[in-house]
Parts: sequence; C-alpha cells; structure tokens
Amino acid sequence: MRYFGSSGWAAFTASPNGVLAYESSNDRARLAWIDRSGRELGSVGVPADNHRVRISPDGRRVLFDRRQPGLGSLDLWTVDLGRGTETRLTSDPQSEGAGAWLPDQSAVIFTAARGGPPHLFRKDLATGVEEELLPAGPLQFVHDVSPDGKTVVYEERTARGDMDVLALPLSGERTPSPILHSPFDEWDASLSPDGRLLAFVSTESGRPEVYVTPFPGPGARTRVSLGGFRAAPSRPNFVHSVVWNRDGRELFYLSADRELVAVQVRTTPALELGTAVTLFALKGPAWSGFDVSPDGKKFLALVPEVVANEQPLTVVLNWTSEIGR
Repeated sequence: MRYFGSSGWAAFTASPNGVLAYESSNDRARLAWIDRSGRELGSVGVPADNHRVRISPDGRRVLFDRRQPGLGSLDLWTVDLGRGTETRLTSDPQSEGAGAWLPDQSAVIFTAARGGPPHLFRKDLATGVEEELLPAGPLQFVHDVSPDGKTVVYEERTARGDMDVLALPLSGERTPSPILHSPFDEWDASLSPDGRLLAFVSTESGRPEVYVTPFPGPGARTRVSLGGFRAAPSRPNFVHSVVWNRDGRELFYLSADRELVAVQVRTTPALELGTAVTLFALKGPAWSGFDVSPDGKKFLALVPEVVANEQPLTVVLNWTSEIGR
C-alpha cells in the first residue's frame, strides 16, 4: 500500500504468512533559496515533512504543505519571508493541502478530504472562514488561480482513472468546464501571468512532458520539454514543478535528468518558444516542488534532506497475533 488520500502516507505491505513491513521514517525537506547557477543562498523556516511551495503575489510570504508527524495528514502553512515566522492555516485531522493564492492574497484555494475524497475549498485569510467550493465527488487537486481572481484551475480524476484539468468560476453558479480532457494524465497546470496560456504536464507521448496551450481554449497543445519531465515518484498532484517567471517571458521545469530547465516564451503576435536551456543540475534528490522569486533571480525549492522510501524498512513478524488484544 502506498497512499491514503484522506490521511496521508501509509507505506506498508503484508505477506500471507504474517510478515508486515512498513516505512518507519518520515520525509524531511527544507525550504532553500537557490540562485540561477544552482548555488544555495540560505534556508527559510523549519525543515520538516514539507511539500509544494507557492510564493505570494507580493513576494512576502510562502504557502506550503506540512505533514503532521505520527498522523500522516497534511496541513497548510505559511512562512513570513521577512521575519521567518511560520503560521499554521489548517488543522483538521483530514488532509488539507495543494494551496494556491488568490491574486489579492485575501484568501487561498486548497484541497481537503472532508466528507469524502479531496475536493475544493476556499479560506478567507482575514476572517478564517472556510467555504466548500464543490461538493465531495471525484478526487480533485487545486493547481492555480487566474490573474483576475475569477477562476480556479484544478485537476480531477475521471471515471477511467486518469487525471483531467478543469476550470471553476469562483462566483455565480460555479459550473466546472473541462480544459484538458483526454485518455492521458494531465496535471501540474500553471497559468501564465497574463492568463492567456496554460502550462501543464501530460503523458500523451508515453512519458511526462511539459506543454502549453491557450487558456481557456480552444487551441493546439505545443510541447515545451525535449527530454521528459521529472514527475514526482508518487504524488504529482502535490508538487508544483512547472513555474512561470513573473514577467511571463520564461517557463521553468525539472527535466527527467533532474536538471532545472528554462525556456523563453513569446506570446505576441503568435506563440514562440525559445530553445530549452539547462540552468543547472540538482546536486541531490529531486526537489519536491519549487517557485521563482518575483524578480526571477532565484528559486525557493523544497530540498529533500531525508527521503523515507530510501531508508531501512521496519519488519514485524506474526503481527496478526496482536489483533484483538
């Protein structure tokens, strides 16, 4: 068993003859500033089982997920980049994560496993009031909010078992509309700063690759990556690894070879992509998400310090004898 959506990781396996093996270590990652040459500049906050990082529109705060030790569920946290103080935004026993800022920073959109599979909620940061945006149903994960703050872009599991990308108006009747709908997986959708393009990952070529397409469409998909995308080994939904520069002229992603790649983008008079340029190779395990600073000069990355599935397993013999005691 690899993952429970409602409570978090549950990495274990059991044999027919009563042997149980499980991961007894937790992932641990630190938030680190990295310049465009790959040099680490410093750390932010506390190393923990952190995931997915989003810098606020004004560049002063960071939104990220943190797994609760001993419980396994996720919560949303922020860290003030000026003061270094951390603030917990959610504390429900069920998982809450995959957050995205509204452009005015008045609220965040996030995914929570409340009353069913993970689905969409909004939290007002001034009042603390939370609102369910869609009823529980198919598995959903938030990816981005449009620059005008009117639409949330999210990922949803289909009846076939693959992932599609949809858009949901944040006012009115809130009727979702499909943006990326195919027999393949599409995820990690990220809107350009002008809201005209959507970058995303798709497996339509047989392996994960980065594409862009007009938003909200229709329009052709244009492939960006050349040698594959570095997909998360288990939970791509909770990783933010396709990132636009704030000026909209550059797109960053992690390649299959664990390199940070930059691609120049021009949108007028027509879409034009530059040659993919490797900025640097990662020195250790692949980041579990990153974002770019407002000035485009450095990256805030989740750098793994401990990878749980690379640590020794704990084995329990005759565990069935403990049932009922």
